[in-house]
Amino acid sequence: MDLKTILTSQWFSLVLVLVIIAIGVWVGYLYFKQQKWVEDSLNSVKNELNELFPNIVDVYDELGPENQLVKGSKALYAKIQEILGQSVLVDDIKTMSEYAYSDSRNNSGESALFLTRPLSDIVDGDYFSENKVFSNFIKSSPSLFTGLGLLGTFFGLSIGLYYSQNNTGGDVLTGITNMLAGSGSAFYTSLVGICISLVLTGMINYKKDKIRSEYNHIMSVISTLVPVKPYEILIAEQVGIAKEERELEEGSNTIKSARDRIAREERELENRRNTIKSTRDRI
Repeated sequence: MDLKTILTSQWFSLVLVLVIIAIGVWVGYLYFKQQKWVEDSLNSVKNELNELFPNIVDVYDELGPENQLVKGSKALYAKIQEILGQSVLVDDIKTMSEYAYSDSRNNSGESALFLTRPLSDIVDGDYFSENKVFSNFIKSSPSLFTGLGLLGTFFGLSIGLYYSQNNTGGDVLTGITNMLAGSGSAFYTSLVGICISLVLTGMINYKKDKIRSEYNHIMSVISTLVPVKPYEILIAEQVGIAKEERELEEGSNTIKSARDRIAREERELENRRNTIKSTRDRI
């Protein structure tokens, strides 16, 4: 069997198609593996957040549940950090922490903690679904299979053209037959490659939309637990608190000065009494 017979045979076309299908199966395996890991991680975050809700209160209540967490407190935010820090959202909680503000003078777990910007401005579901779900290889795989299909097309056509041009008999019909024989693998591989590309594109877009929805739901839940207070308002409050503290300190200093003056006058009065008593004793 010569090379021409091999390259133009249906078996060779079948081998090319099977190779593309095998690559498609491998890519599909990677697709399901990656999306399952992300989905399992997001579901775990949702479940753990739901387990927190029975212990979350608006204001600390001594008669409330054990291990209660005050909404908008440092303790609750620390718990959210712990949950997200062990998931696929670890980068998002790090970004959130850059905008978290609390009074550094109060280390109590019940002390308030705010985000200085809305959570929707800090994290982005579109960015997450585009960059955190699938690897670059999976995202580019539809183009890969389109390219493989085109490669098979040009390969098959090249074979047909080569043998039609080298037709020594000069028979036009034989040349056309050789070209059509070579184009068999071309059309088969193109069809399979484009079909796999379309299927992968649909699967990737569907999963991105689903995971984006799950991500936005988780962030909406977190936004109800961590209040937002713009940085400008926090600065104004801190300036007001500092002013009140200065006024209180000035008042304390005034009271202290008055007490010192009274103590000094009492000492002077006592000295006068002692002087009068000594004078009387001499008389």
